[in-house]
Amino acid sequence: MIPMHATMRSALAHAVAAGERWRSGVAYNPLSDRMAQDPYPVYAAMHRRSPVHRSRLLNAWLFARHADGDAILRDHRNFGNDPRKGTLTPRQRGMLPPPEEFTLLFLDPPDHGRLRALVSKAFTSRAVNAIETRIRAILACLLDAIGDPGGFDLVEAVAQPLPMMVIAEMLGVPSADRAQFKTWSVQRARLLEPTLSPREREAGLSASRGFDAYIRKIVAPRRGVRGPRANARRGGAPRAGSTRISARSSRPGGPSRARTS
Repeated sequence: MIPMHATMRSALAHAVAAGERWRSGVAYNPLSDRMAQDPYPVYAAMHRRSPVHRSRLLNAWLFARHADGDAILRDHRNFGNDPRKGTLTPRQRGMLPPPEEFTLLFLDPPDHGRLRALVSKAFTSRAVNAIETRIRAILACLLDAIGDPGGFDLVEAVAQPLPMMVIAEMLGVPSADRAQFKTWSVQRARLLEPTLSPREREAGLSASRGFDAYIRKIVAPRRGVRGPRANARRGGAPRAGSTRISARSSRPGGPSRARTS
């Protein structure tokens, strides 16, 4: 049985999408089954009819043209990733995480670049080549686990678990904890979705808190350890709490933000 709140949320989303379609000739509704199965016809229609599209469901502007997206991503003065600097509804502002939980995905230069430079050390060509044999072994195990090679979901069977398993090894997560690591990662990733219910959001935040506490325990004994193996296993990650420094150093206020599709 579908929960009542989910039914009402879906009905409201369809009503808002219908209004979008009437005004612009296209509707962007990430909650629709059709969008989940095949979003590309909607993207194509948006590109033709409404390349600069206002989504009331997301309270955001969507840009369908490559040139617009490229210009926005390069214009750090007028656009950015930090939602705290945008024009938010009271509900959206109330759903923002505390400053210490902001990751580099939601930070603007120069904080974004500083943290990215730290993380990228673990993903240089030399660092990746050093673990290529292990990556191939993990991939082989995933392929062997496929029940029906004649038909399977490539994303579910390979593309989703492979990077998660590799990163878990780079961080030094024991094999016995991999299932919990995956659960936390999936639930935390859902926080990026724009239309979560309060219950879904709380589940994601709870997973984030558990994930952060676990990672801090893994990182703590490796602090001060030098050498390629230590750097690779730590994943070049910033010290616990560094995102808090980044969040506090960000400018208050600022121009409206935008998202690209």
